[in-house]
Amino acid sequence: MSVFSFSNIAIRAISAAVPSHVKKFDISSHKVARFVKQIGIAQVHISVTEQTTVDLGYIALQQALAKAGWSTQELDMLIFDSQTPDYLGGVGNSSLLHHYMHLREDCAVFDITVGCPAFPYSLAVGCSMLNSNTNIKRMAIVMGDNQWCYFSGVEAIEQKPTLLVGEGVGALLLEKVDADNSEDIAPINIQLFSQGDGYKCLSFHFGTKNAWRRSDRYEMPDGGILDLQGASNGTYMDGVAVSEFVSGKIRDSIKEHYGDNLANNFDYFVFHQANQQLLNKLGDSLELPRDKVLSSLQQYGNTYCATAIITMCSHLTSIKEKAHIFNASYGVGLSWGFSDFVVQPDIVCPIVDTGHRFDEHFLKPIGGCH
Repeated sequence: MSVFSFSNIAIRAISAAVPSHVKKFDISSHKVARFVKQIGIAQVHISVTEQTTVDLGYIALQQALAKAGWSTQELDMLIFDSQTPDYLGGVGNSSLLHHYMHLREDCAVFDITVGCPAFPYSLAVGCSMLNSNTNIKRMAIVMGDNQWCYFSGVEAIEQKPTLLVGEGVGALLLEKVDADNSEDIAPINIQLFSQGDGYKCLSFHFGTKNAWRRSDRYEMPDGGILDLQGASNGTYMDGVAVSEFVSGKIRDSIKEHYGDNLANNFDYFVFHQANQQLLNKLGDSLELPRDKVLSSLQQYGNTYCATAIITMCSHLTSIKEKAHIFNASYGVGLSWGFSDFVVQPDIVCPIVDTGHRFDEHFLKPIGGCH
């Protein structure tokens, strides 16, 4: 079983950045109003100026460093988790952010692409790396995804009546604590799981597997048609199977490993923000008070791998006492993970709305764009 427990690592800052452009849904339409009521999303932040995850990650990381009182030169490692990197192959988001942040040459960087369960997986990787090398003391983990890149342009974004997915990037700072001071640090506990054949229920179509089989339309496993014309990121989702996965497998897995008394053991619950129906269904099945199950869906939508951080930054910026958090993140793979940890007062930053963008391209189009 993939179980981790770290009693010598402290979370020093949590921050998030989202595009400044807000797409609000027009609820005068009966169809849109029904979507808002059922799914719980009234608007999303999405870039109309080609902001990338590195652009947003730069702002989120700057804010986190300022909150912790660290300089860029004090970072020993940077991990970047994204399914929508600025460049595919070779140039990772971590390398680009290293460049823009002017980090030390011996600050190690690498990328991972976990998707919606990013928070517990990235946290497990980061904490393990901190514990495996005596020279690594301070680390940043950045995670987030884009959506605008799947649209043909700004007009296509504005014409879309609703969006399930919004954009945002979160940053997390971790510090290894000396043994003499570790007694004051609450442990970080993590468990990771995977159901490999679940890729048939939820996955991204594009990749080398289909490089020579590109088409505008595909027959899906359930006999339906996946139409990639217009705005589509090529995601296939069996909605019924995913709903059963969350309300069944995730619920049962939480109960098996954490028992039935969750409501009394934790202050807040941060679940993956798939949609409000699934959020309510999971919380109710675990007999959790709804005011303890945090949601950021109404303002930000499903922000993929950034949802845990964006949700915490939406609710925990003004806490006066430390809070024991339970996190469950799940999605593509199918994979899922749980983590529980303590958030101290004054380490969570408010979400930054930003228009920041690096206008640097080492490959420049010739003769216009299309």
